Amino acid sequence: MKRPLITSIAAVFLLFSTSVLNAGGSINISDLNALLGQQPALWKFYSEHFDISPHGGGLRLSSQGIPLRGCRVGPYEFPAKLKGAIGGYDLKLTIITDLYFLDSRGKEVTDQKLATKKEEVLTGISLGPFKAPGRDGSFVQSSD
Repeated sequence: MKRPLITSIAAVFLLFSTSVLNAGGSINISDLNALLGQQPALWKFYSEHFDISPHGGGLRLSSQGIPLRGCRVGPYEFPAKLKGAIGGYDLKLTIITDLYFLDSRGKEVTDQKLATKKEEVLTGISLGPFKAPGRDGSFVQSSD
C-alpha cells in the first residue's frame, strides 16, 4: 500500500521548510474533475449546497531541479458561499489530498528529484470562513 507524503496540514507546513513547495498557484476547479470524481457523493453534496468560485489556488512545486516543478498540488482552496446567497464569497472551501510522487514506472519515490509524475488522493473537503471576522463579527467579502 502506498504511504502518503502529505497527510495533514501540519505535514504541508513541514514540507514548506524543505523549499519543495511554494505558496501561490492558481487553478480552475475544472482542472480537479478527476480528483473530485474519486468521491462523487462528497463533491455532489458541496456543489449542490454551495456556489463555489471556479478560480482558486493550490500549492506549487517550486524547487530547482525537480521534474515536476510548477505542478499544482493540494490542499486547494476556493472561495464559496451558500447556494443562492446574495453578495460575495464569505466561505473558503478546502480540498484536502494525500500526495504521492511516482517514478516513470509508476513506483512511489520519496526523493522528488526522481519523480516524473504525481498522484493525489482526495481525503476530504472542509469549509471555513473566507477571511477572519473583523471586530464587529462581519466578514470581509470578496466577489469573483
